[in-house]
Order: sequence, then structure tokens, then C-alpha cells
Amino acid sequence: MTGNPTLFRSGRMSLKNFKLLLLMLLALAMLPSLANAACTPTGVSITTGPTNAVVNVGQYQSFTATGTKTGGNCATTTWTWNAVNSVTIDTIANSIAQLGAAGQTNTWTFYIKSADTSNSPTKANVLWNGFASAYSANYVVHTAQIAGALTESNTIIDIGQSSTLTGNPSGGTAPYTISYFSQASCAGTSIGSGATLSVSPTSTTTYSYNSVDSATTKNVVCSASNSITVSSALGIPSIAPLNPSVFKDLGYIISSDWSGGSPGYLTKLYSSPTSCSSSSTLEQSLFVYANSISFALVYPQANTIYCIYITDSATSPMTTNSISSLFSLAPQSLPLRWILPPLRWILPLHYHGYPFGT
Repeated sequence: MTGNPTLFRSGRMSLKNFKLLLLMLLALAMLPSLANAACTPTGVSITTGPTNAVVNVGQYQSFTATGTKTGGNCATTTWTWNAVNSVTIDTIANSIAQLGAAGQTNTWTFYIKSADTSNSPTKANVLWNGFASAYSANYVVHTAQIAGALTESNTIIDIGQSSTLTGNPSGGTAPYTISYFSQASCAGTSIGSGATLSVSPTSTTTYSYNSVDSATTKNVVCSASNSITVSSALGIPSIAPLNPSVFKDLGYIISSDWSGGSPGYLTKLYSSPTSCSSSSTLEQSLFVYANSISFALVYPQANTIYCIYITDSATSPMTTNSISSLFSLAPQSLPLRWILPPLRWILPLHYHGYPFGT
């Protein structure tokens, strides 16, 4: 080997020194980061919040967290809720969390984690550091509760009749507690509760109901309103003429009027030789909206009893009937030809050309 061995050794030493210098420079570059370690949460716990809950979509649960933060620039660190299963939870202690989609049943493990902005001052996204398990809870998530239509067994009634109200909630968390109100928008004081409620209003009334479900945090919804139309009681119809004396083969008009009832009336005229009822012979049937009726001519051929039945248009129709009217045939007079003898019986038969009386 030729050349200057000292220089060669010096060159090798220079390379070693160069490597050492690089290591020293790298160590110096890392010192700021080592001195400013990431802020991490410690001693994190949930001081309030249910350990098990049933919730509806759109409902929130409240939690309060305590804990400390160590390392890094904790003064600028923010705390936030976070959970597994991609459930997003609002920021800051004492926040409220909206949990999941309908149909999910999971054990959610909640965390608190810190964001140390001092470690990434030029980055748009904050670096999150140090997850700390804080809370585990089992949540069953249901669809949002809906107050379905209020149904009524009778929407048109006469005074004295009743109607059954039925609330129809869905979604949310069953079972439901249903309360009924005699006003729209669930205003005023409840008039009763239960799956159904029987009511007997004396005037047209609007009803609504609210439903409280069984979620851990109760969810209350109010239905749209429905009305029950109330008419005065259907009165007893009159009948005219009442117990008349009539002649055979002559036509007679039978009429009636009445009060109350739900408008729209089915009227029926019955006849019988003995006693009149709805099982007797139906003579005529007419539907009218007025509170009166005149039937077409009837031609009694013998003593006949007539009666009238009226049925109104309530959801559960009411029916009333008149008293009976007896049409009695008057005695028939003999025709004049049966009473008066023929003129030929009174006048002379023939004159025969002789003066009368000679």
C-alpha cells in the first residue's frame, strides 16, 4: 500500500468524528420534543351519568367528568368526549351525548382524551394524545317516539252516547303511559289515562293525547287533535193524523216531525192490522235531512195501525219511533140508487093519451 498512512488514519478519524458529530446534532434536535412531551389525561372518571340506559334516537344523556392532565402544554389542551363504535359525543365536561342509530344495542366505552396544540401549531388538525378509559355503559338505542293519530270509536254522537278514545304511539321505548286531554295540543288537565278511554261529551269536543315512553330519560310526545261532534238526543217522532176515521179506497197522507239527532234521517212507515212495530209490514222508506217527513198516499182497506221509525246518522245510529195511529174505516153509506126507488116507480107508468085524473 502506498501513500501517507498518517493522512489515511487521519481521514478515517475524520469520518468517525463526522459520524459522531451527526449523532450529536440529531440529539440536540430532539431535545425540544423530549422536553415538551404530549399532554395526557390521568385519573379520569365519570362522576355522573347512568351506567345502563335505554334511549331514543335524538335523545341526549348527560355526563360529568373529572381528571387531571400531565405533560406537554396542558394549559392549551382541550378535553372532549369520545367513544368506540364511531359514536360522536359533544365536547367539554358536563356535555350531553347523542347516542347511535336505531336498532343498535352495544356496550359503549367512553373516553376522555386530550389535544395538545403546542405540538402541532402549524397543523390544521389537532394531534390527539393519551386516551384514558373513563366510563362504560350499556345503551339500547330505539327509534324516536311518534304520537300516531288519536282514534275515536264514534266521531258523531247524540247526547247520552259514548265514544272510546285510543292513543297510538309508536317507536321510542315501550311500554307507554298515555294521557288524554279534552283540548288540542295536550293543553289543560288530563281527563284520564290508559290504552283507551271512554268519554261521553255533552257538546262537540276536541281531544288529544300525550305519550310518555320508558326510555331512561323519558320522552314525551303530543298527538294531533280530533273532534267528536255531539248532537242533541233524537226525539220521539209525531204521527198525523192520529187515530182518524177514514173511508175505504180514499188516499191519506201520513206525516211526522221530530227534534234532535244527528242530521240525515232514515224514516220508515210500517203498518199492521193489530200492533205496529219495526217487524210489521214496511209500507214506505225515505231518507231526509230535515226533521220532518210526509209519506205518499196510503189506501187502507180495513182497520189498519200505522207507526213511524226514525234512525239518525250518528256513528252509532239512534232510533226512535212514534206512537201507533189506528186508521178506522167509517161505516159506508148505501148508494142513492139503493135508497131512492126508480122514478118509474113514482111517476105514472104511461099517460096513454088521457088527461091525468080523468
